[in-house]
Amino acid sequence: MNLTPLQANFSAGELSPLMVNRTELEGHAAAVEIMENVIALSQGPFKSRDPYQFVNEFIGESFGRVGTIQLSPNRFLIAVFLDFTVQFFLSDGSPVVAGLVFNPRFSAFGDGWTTDVDNAQSVVAFNRHVCILSPRNNPAAFALIKQEVTVEDVDDTHAFVVHSDVEDNNDQLHLLIGTADGLGDILDVVVIVNDAHVAFNPGGNAIIFISVSNEAGGIAPDNNIINLSAVDVLNEGASGQIHTTPYPSSDLRLLQFIEAPEGDTIYITHPRFPQQFIEFDDEIGAVLFASVVFTNPPAEWADSNFPATGVVHKGRIYYAGSPLEPEQIWASVIGDLTDMTAGVNPADGFSVVNSHFGAIAWMLSTKDLIFGTTNAEYLVTAVGAVIFIGDIQIDRQSTYGSISIRGQHIGDKVLYITRDAKRLHAMQFNRDNQTWLSDEISFPSEHIMRRGAIEFIWEQYPHDLIWIPLIGGSLACCNYNRPMNVYGWHQHNTQGTYIDIASGSAGGVSLLIVLVVRESGNLMLEITDPSGGAPIDSRVSRVPDGFIVDGLEHLEGQEVQVVADGAVHPDRTVEGGEITLQVEASFVQVGLGYRKRVRTLPLDKGSQKGSGRAYVKRYKDIYLALLNSAVPFINGQLPPIRTPQDLMDVVPPLTTGLVKVHNLGYDREAIVDIIQDGPLILQVTGIYGEVIQEKI
Repeated sequence: MNLTPLQANFSAGELSPLMVNRTELEGHAAAVEIMENVIALSQGPFKSRDPYQFVNEFIGESFGRVGTIQLSPNRFLIAVFLDFTVQFFLSDGSPVVAGLVFNPRFSAFGDGWTTDVDNAQSVVAFNRHVCILSPRNNPAAFALIKQEVTVEDVDDTHAFVVHSDVEDNNDQLHLLIGTADGLGDILDVVVIVNDAHVAFNPGGNAIIFISVSNEAGGIAPDNNIINLSAVDVLNEGASGQIHTTPYPSSDLRLLQFIEAPEGDTIYITHPRFPQQFIEFDDEIGAVLFASVVFTNPPAEWADSNFPATGVVHKGRIYYAGSPLEPEQIWASVIGDLTDMTAGVNPADGFSVVNSHFGAIAWMLSTKDLIFGTTNAEYLVTAVGAVIFIGDIQIDRQSTYGSISIRGQHIGDKVLYITRDAKRLHAMQFNRDNQTWLSDEISFPSEHIMRRGAIEFIWEQYPHDLIWIPLIGGSLACCNYNRPMNVYGWHQHNTQGTYIDIASGSAGGVSLLIVLVVRESGNLMLEITDPSGGAPIDSRVSRVPDGFIVDGLEHLEGQEVQVVADGAVHPDRTVEGGEITLQVEASFVQVGLGYRKRVRTLPLDKGSQKGSGRAYVKRYKDIYLALLNSAVPFINGQLPPIRTPQDLMDVVPPLTTGLVKVHNLGYDREAIVDIIQDGPLILQVTGIYGEVIQEKI
């Protein structure tokens, strides 16, 4: 009997071993046995996960927490908490160094900047977080901004940093730095890249004059507008901002972060320490970390007894879950998140005790206020428009209980980790019952979370992914497409131990920020790169000096994978912070490899008498449908990569279409095992094959 099986949908991810033989279940046909370091897309295919770019190594640190502040749709701040300290980085991975330019990211529109144009038809305009330089259509046209800058360390190397949407030679920015307005005696350069970072030395001058000019009016007359997102001068010798905190590394796991509505501040809770806050001043590029100064704080907040969680909801900040008052909730005055003055009027602050037993573990703001305790989940409402001490109702919705990990509001659902740390539940309002009901979305893949969750976050764009670091140092991930009711689980690992994760949005996509302990024993900060490049972790990009690639100290002693000018280079071991290439290259990427693997479930397409599991089978041929993918191993065989027409010295292009292997041997499983070990992209849209099935 010949079959032509097809699996063109992998969106159900990795199925629990307890359910492998449940072929009647919805989603079984879209599931696999193993899904390692690949993402199951809601549309059906699977693809290798994004690699991590190296950002920073924290010498002597082996534990930490990471959080983000979304400053704008395209920028976020990263806060890394270590033993009694916190360090800050921007979304591009650069450390937060207080720049010398006032209002460098135009958060105060044009404040601090002087503009100049050649003609009234040329325009300089400011929106929040952007400066628009639009010269008229004329070869002599220009539109510029300029500022006088004070330099403290006049003999240090500095950098003129300009972020823009410059794309090619048709876009040009003219950068000047001089000892007087309009001069370029310190720096005079034209840049055609969107992230310019130009080094210069002030030459002993404490006052310098900078200008950025769009002079492309005669080069690209049909599209001569350039948008600036940042202009700053940085001291290259200055270190990133480091602040002292009250938190030892042993207490970091209990931190929870509360986003403020204004977008540049987060509040931090911990049951043993007073509330802190982080605020980013975009006008001067500085970060403030300090204790929250409250008006009339509750008397209970003292002596290692502080709220464990909180949320901002409809103009108030709510705190709850202190060690000695685990069921108590405190609310601020409406419109002032630091005023806890209690009163009886609707706008006053207040406190209330949840009459049901259970320590409050998390709080979330939806249309209503929702919180979870160690025993149950609750809804807080009011008869009128405002919750206050004279109008408040707390109703239990479900009784699963939660661990002290902040929940997530995703679409019309609230997701939370149950109190055993081994299940992910989703609450949704049920109109028929007029209550919030909880369902377990980890049930089909219950084996993945058995080790226990220690955190979870939502990476929204473009794939709606839930990431959960687990005890033991791996990651669980679920593609969660609520409108299509699609979710599938997969497992992820790296050469090291995952400690914590966070996410932030930049350029229209969500980036995953990870803290990982690598072989050195030190903590690493790394950020995903969704734009492409070699799929290797702790990755750095370098321009070699002949055969030598340096700047690899964070990978010292480790075997690394190398991609040189787009081609896979033999692995190397880092010695003295560098490797030696076999051949010269103009651009290389170096990092730690990770295996991408998908193994299908045992084949059961049925038989004339019912199930086909008892029949022996053999794939005569196996076809893999690839989409912009390197060719992987299929059941241990590598399909032909090159054709007779391919030049030997040219990197073969990625494949879109079918590749085939001939499969030998009989068994009862007819499993397809797909593995990509190299620093290569994997994306599969379907598995086809001809199977011979016989009963023996």
